[in-house]
Amino acid sequence: MQTESFALHIAICDDNAGDRKQMERLLQRESDKRAKEASVLYVDSYGSISAIMRSPMIYDAFYIDMVSGEMNGAALALKLREAGVTSPIVLCVSSVDYRELFCTYSEPERRNIFFLDKPIKKEELSASLDQIASLKNQIVPTIELRGETVTRYVEEDDIVYAKAEGIYIHVYLKDGSNISILSTITNFYSQLSAYSHYAAVSRSYMVNVTYLKKITLTKLTLMDGTVIRITPAYSMDLKKALRQSAEEL
Repeated sequence: MQTESFALHIAICDDNAGDRKQMERLLQRESDKRAKEASVLYVDSYGSISAIMRSPMIYDAFYIDMVSGEMNGAALALKLREAGVTSPIVLCVSSVDYRELFCTYSEPERRNIFFLDKPIKKEELSASLDQIASLKNQIVPTIELRGETVTRYVEEDDIVYAKAEGIYIHVYLKDGSNISILSTITNFYSQLSAYSHYAAVSRSYMVNVTYLKKITLTKLTLMDGTVIRITPAYSMDLKKALRQSAEEL
C-alpha cells in the first residue's frame, strides 16, 4: 500500500522488556521502509507509566501493553485521555483482553482506541501506522493552559475570554471554570495566532468572537453577560476575527 508523506512521533509503553525491544525493531523496519516515501517515524520507548506521563502531548500515537503493575494498559489509556491526549492509542493484547475491557467503556472513552494482538505481525503493524497517519490531520489540536498547580488542554472554542490581572492571565472557559496562567495578553494572544476565533480587544482582554452577543463603540457583551470595555486601537483584530468566523459558517 502506498502511504502519504508524513512524520509520526510514536511512544511505546510496555513493561515486558522483550516485547518492547521487538516493537522497537518492528517500528525501525517500518521507518526504514517508509523513508523511501519521505515518511519519518520518531520512536521513544518506555517501560513505566511515570516515564510516559512526563510529556505525553508530544506524541501522535501510542502502542501500549502494561500487565504487571497496579495499572494495566487500559487504565493507562484512560489516564492519557484525562491528561488531554487525543492521539490514537493502540493497545497490544497479550495477557489482558483490552477489547473486552473497552466494551464497557463509553463512546468518548473508546474514540481512537485500537487493538493489535501479540505477537505483533509486521503487516498488521504497517496497516495500523497507515490508519494513524490518515487520522493525524483529523485530530483537533488542543491548547495547553499551564497553571501553577494544574495544566489543562482545551480546544479553540472552550476558551470564552481571557483577562489580564497583574502578572497573570485568567482564562475563562465555556464550562464555567477558569485557570490562571503566568503571562501577558500580548504573549498569550501571540501563542494563539494559529486560531481564527480570538481577538485582543484591549490591553487587558482577549475574547473568542463566537461568544459575542453585542458590540458598541466602547464595549462588547458576551453571551454569558460579561461586559468588556474595548478601545478603537484593537478594532482591526476584532473585525478580522469576526470576518474569519463568519467565513467558516
